Amino acid sequence: LILGNGTVIARNTPDCDISKVAGMVLDLIVRPLREIQINDHEFACLKAIVFFDPDSRGISDPIQIKKIRSQIQINLEDYVNEERLYDSRGRFGEMLLLLPVIFFLFLDYSREKRIIY
Repeated sequence: LILGNGTVIARNTPDCDISKVAGMVLDLIVRPLREIQINDHEFACLKAIVFFDPDSRGISDPIQIKKIRSQIQINLEDYVNEERLYDSRGRFGEMLLLLPVIFFLFLDYSREKRIIY
């Protein structure tokens, strides 16, 4: 697993907590993303959908955030259906089904480490 800052975390790292999280990320997120051959554009949209959470604390205009998130989702669906060179039937749904996994992994980790978001 390679982090955004370039740090590499091996599945068998000596720190049990980090090893557990790295294994879960690799198994539940990275592998499925590779299987559907997600590209950078699609991945950026998925990250934006997760980032623009209208239910997050401190959001002053959740309706506007919800509109932004909805527009990103529509753009992703259009991109998947129009730009892909191979059969895209079901691809958009496969991507969206990964979002709860990402969210719950974050919740599990944040509870374990008592991180408040």
